[in-house]
Amino acid sequence: MPELAVFDVDETILTIKGLFSFAEYFFCQYDGADGLVQGQPFADWLAGLRVTARSQSREQVNRLFYTAFANQSAARMERCAEEWCARLLQSGQGTFVQATLSALQWYRGRGLPVVLLSGSARLFLSPLAKVLDATHVLAIELEVDRTGTLTGCILPPQTIGDGKWQALAAFLDKVGIAARDCIGYGDHPTDLPFLIRLGEAVIVEGNEEMENLAAAHGWSILPRVATDFSVPSRDLSSARRSVP
Repeated sequence: MPELAVFDVDETILTIKGLFSFAEYFFCQYDGADGLVQGQPFADWLAGLRVTARSQSREQVNRLFYTAFANQSAARMERCAEEWCARLLQSGQGTFVQATLSALQWYRGRGLPVVLLSGSARLFLSPLAKVLDATHVLAIELEVDRTGTLTGCILPPQTIGDGKWQALAAFLDKVGIAARDCIGYGDHPTDLPFLIRLGEAVIVEGNEEMENLAAAHGWSILPRVATDFSVPSRDLSSARRSVP
């Protein structure tokens, strides 16, 4: 059994892109929202971001995405994240990948620490991490000024592509766990920098390049079957073991 399990989040644990789902909720549905992002209707802003993605890297688009939250209150966004997560769990729309969720719960039921490693912001993911009983979150850290207001900038390392491995490598060094003793889950080529360095990797189906690499390396491929969130039958509270 590995000593640590590392999970990408969007389209690996969740069937959706959680950062876009959160943004839509924050700008269009949360208390006081007016449906505008920097003066644009949300749909137009999102369409523009997707157009930009055709010519720029994921890292560049990720940074651009977070500029939309400049001048927002971090405390208000934290409250929104709690509400967004609750609605996500209750949606009944199959927002979790069944096999990945089951694997994560299996590890936690045996006391194995679990890391969420994501290009979403920690601020968005914290409520979900609590629900999943994840022991650590390595994610985008948003810069907050002395008044508790987001600047629209992110702090390094940017947990996209190579940045995912940089963040994970520093974490593993801190807790004294070797990469070869870890298992990783991902779905996209930007997950490769960390997946290829771990002792074992598992892929969620849906990306041909990743499926071909999985076949070449002998990695497992999980079906992208959607499910609603369910608490495992075993009480996890007695099995919790926090990562320092």
